[in-house]
Amino acid sequence: MNIQPILAAAAALQSQLPPILEQLKDTSIPLDERWEVYTVLVDQNLFVKDDGYGDGELRAAFDPDRVSLYDDFHLDRGQSMTFPEMWEAMNDEDFEGGDVYDAEGAKDKWREAVLASGYSSFTYDW
Repeated sequence: MNIQPILAAAAALQSQLPPILEQLKDTSIPLDERWEVYTVLVDQNLFVKDDGYGDGELRAAFDPDRVSLYDDFHLDRGQSMTFPEMWEAMNDEDFEGGDVYDAEGAKDKWREAVLASGYSSFTYDW
């Protein structure tokens, strides 16, 4: 199998990634559209950049005294989670995070913080 075409396509994609990531920060584009593109990039491992602790974005959008990666998302030290996975968890009907995540506009504020962060995931390292 000749992998050169695959490597060339991957290199071409990587060169296009920085402008795409900048567009994801553009608030003149509807948030749902930007989040959908971001989710595809992350889910397909086309964009991988891990943030150390991971709760900065949560604390920016939700009550920092009531946010817990361990209690709300069942993460242990050293576990990783992508932000799209976290979004899915927050919106799952069995989510145990409580009403702290339901404050009006807070989830959109969190998604904006994630898109602005330049990260795709985090490793919980309390």
